[in-house]
Amino acid sequence: MTTEGTGDITPLTFRGSGYDGARAWCEAEAETAIHIARHAHSHGVPDAAWMLPTLFLPYFHITKNWRIWLSAASAGLTHARRIRSTEGEAWCLHSLGWAQHELGHIDDAIINLGQALRLRDNLGDDRARGLTLFSLGAARLSRGDSDGARRCIDQADAIFTGLGFTFGLAFTRSALAHFHQAEGDPAAARRAASDALDFARPIPSPPLLSRTHHQYGLMLLSQHQPRAALDHLDTALTLRRGSRERWGEAETLIARAETLTALGQPTAARVNYREAANILAELDDPRVTDVQARIAALSTQPQHDPL
Repeated sequence: MTTEGTGDITPLTFRGSGYDGARAWCEAEAETAIHIARHAHSHGVPDAAWMLPTLFLPYFHITKNWRIWLSAASAGLTHARRIRSTEGEAWCLHSLGWAQHELGHIDDAIINLGQALRLRDNLGDDRARGLTLFSLGAARLSRGDSDGARRCIDQADAIFTGLGFTFGLAFTRSALAHFHQAEGDPAAARRAASDALDFARPIPSPPLLSRTHHQYGLMLLSQHQPRAALDHLDTALTLRRGSRERWGEAETLIARAETLTALGQPTAARVNYREAANILAELDDPRVTDVQARIAALSTQPQHDPL
């Protein structure tokens, strides 16, 4: 087709629809889009330099493509600061901090997420502020700061409740289930985990639903209910394989191996650990070393599972 003043234009087409179509497009175009973003400033579209990398954040979160994610967040942050875009700086700090948290660089993550939160305090975007609070809470929990993490998650949950943002509530309620369990209130933990599933089910997002089932399974495992935990982990694994969440698949395989170990099935647990290690090695994820250590530790347990 031809439009006056624009020359020849080829309409954009997607392979498939919904989640699968969006995932396929991101896989094909992510690097190109990030490359375009780096040159946007010199072509009179300065905000695109941070907006495009930010729009790919859900894709990065699912795929854990660390190289592109870190590069996009860092480049976007540089551009946002260059044009003095407070919103852009906040989003890029959030993206960079979340990637650092996922990679285990917790101190850097807390610094960047804390800076993002301070910027968001003056921007008036409550939903984005809630997302950063949740991310900062998760990072603080990874560092062992349970009280600071709980304050962040509680604030995020209150914001999402006021907004009716069920997507965010699925995240915060799963986190609150962990806190209730740690506080010795298993009934409250189960209620929070059940709430998370109720919020996630109507949303057409396989990664969100798989995450809530995964977290529910971990909570049940901590309550010494490994068979019930296995049901939720199996559901999470099926969803994650169906939506090609390779890192998430590895995460659930690890949780499943822990559950099988609790059930006295070390041979089956080793199979799951090996599958997870293969995926993490493929993704260049440093957690592969920990999984390999778990496999070695299991070698000291009985070689035959009980019937």
